[in-house]
Amino acid sequence: MTLRERLSGVPAGAWWGYATVAAFGAWFVLCVLVGPHLFLFAFGCLTLPVLAVVTLVLAYQLAVRRAKKTRALPLFLMLGCVTVLVGAPGVTVELHLIASVYWAGGPNALNDWAQDVMNEQKAERESGKADTEQPPPKDYPGLRGWIGVGSPLRIEYGGGHFHYGIVVYPKGNSPRAAWWQRVVGWPPEVVIYQEN
Repeated sequence: MTLRERLSGVPAGAWWGYATVAAFGAWFVLCVLVGPHLFLFAFGCLTLPVLAVVTLVLAYQLAVRRAKKTRALPLFLMLGCVTVLVGAPGVTVELHLIASVYWAGGPNALNDWAQDVMNEQKAERESGKADTEQPPPKDYPGLRGWIGVGSPLRIEYGGGHFHYGIVVYPKGNSPRAAWWQRVVGWPPEVVIYQEN
């Protein structure tokens, strides 16, 4: 049997399943690369109902009709997409922040830079030379966002009802490292967050 004959035997419901999984995959990768922008959020809002409808149609067809093998794989892939979308709703934002930190030189370099900035500001405050109208420090190369210097240092994105960013705590004053931070060797002082 040739590849063309095999592909012509795939039912329409399975094709819809594969197309929806491909669209979901493209949206997921784009969100990780670009970040949570409005047009991506709108596409995500459209993706959930399409995922739900196509998943239900495939499940119905698998239960009622024959040719179960051709509908089982797309149904399994669709359930994986639904699990990611519902089970880990902010994973694209977190992966975007992690990727941004790595593209900007890595978490250790960011941590070193932030520790230096916080130490400089602390020394200026203690010496009485701190300027209350002091401009924020120069942006960290590769990470553009609003920088709030203090203890901790914040690099923030977004605003209004949804914002996200990176918080760098002073050494010895950081929260407990998450499991993934310990696995990849990410310093516990560098924490990513998102708030609605």
